[in-house]
Amino acid sequence: MIDFAVFPFNLSLADYPPALLALCSSFFFATASFIYRRYAIRKGVLWMNSFKATVAFFLFSLALILRGVPWAFPDLISCFLLALSGLIGLNLGDFLLLHSYKKIGSGRSLMITAFNPLVLSVVGFLVFDERLKTEHVVAVIFMSFCVLSIGLEDFRKSKSFDFSGISYAMGAASLDATGILITRAVFRSYPMLDPQLANWIRITGALAGFVVIHFSGRKIGLISGFLSMPIKDRGLAVFSSFLGTFFALTLWITALKYGPIGLVAAMGGFGPLYATSIECYSQRVWPSRYLLAAALSFAIGFTFIIKTL
Repeated sequence: MIDFAVFPFNLSLADYPPALLALCSSFFFATASFIYRRYAIRKGVLWMNSFKATVAFFLFSLALILRGVPWAFPDLISCFLLALSGLIGLNLGDFLLLHSYKKIGSGRSLMITAFNPLVLSVVGFLVFDERLKTEHVVAVIFMSFCVLSIGLEDFRKSKSFDFSGISYAMGAASLDATGILITRAVFRSYPMLDPQLANWIRITGALAGFVVIHFSGRKIGLISGFLSMPIKDRGLAVFSSFLGTFFALTLWITALKYGPIGLVAAMGGFGPLYATSIECYSQRVWPSRYLLAAALSFAIGFTFIIKTL
């Protein structure tokens, strides 16, 4: 059988440091985010979100078949929780995230969604009675400056405060953190679960949500929308779905299974700085002083998060 869950030199993904897997996942997702934004604007958020989930579903199915992985499902409750995490994170969370891309761009959106380590720390403090460290409080302050700076940049452009894009991004961060917590809980109770099978169950949960939306009266037009695109755009849409959903999720869930949850979430902090740099380069513009202030605040806050790991 072909093992698609490997890196070079015939090593399984489990043989690589979880931090490296999470970092690579963040890089691939941030890269795909630029293409997601393009088609979220052209074809609609719902179309782009459902399309990438559909492509990922078929790729996960194909990978499991070709790898010959036993379809050893966990118990029914764990399957339900994984499907629920997919519905929350990959359906509802990504829906808000793509809306945020349309409003304020992928770089700024990812900067705000990097609140995840803080969200997880607060949840650990409230739910699991874990100690909330001083560094977390300092990081919250600097991350808040980051959000405020992005809001001031929007105010400078439109002369009015419109926090809808920021609200979408923060909502996406909260839903994503919820999905992470649920998925990690399932791995702890069922440690033999294959990460790609877990991904298959999660993406199935996300697709179930899109099916309900479609048959409730809001037609998505998945196939017709795809066929109406030029061949180049079709290829980009499929490639971004492979890179940012299938491949990035493969790395992310493997890292989540084997690595500390805080460390894995914190490695997502690379994406915003990378995405912001590429965004400015692609638009051939220098970053505004507000964006530079946001990036600096983010970097300082992220440094304090790393210090706690």
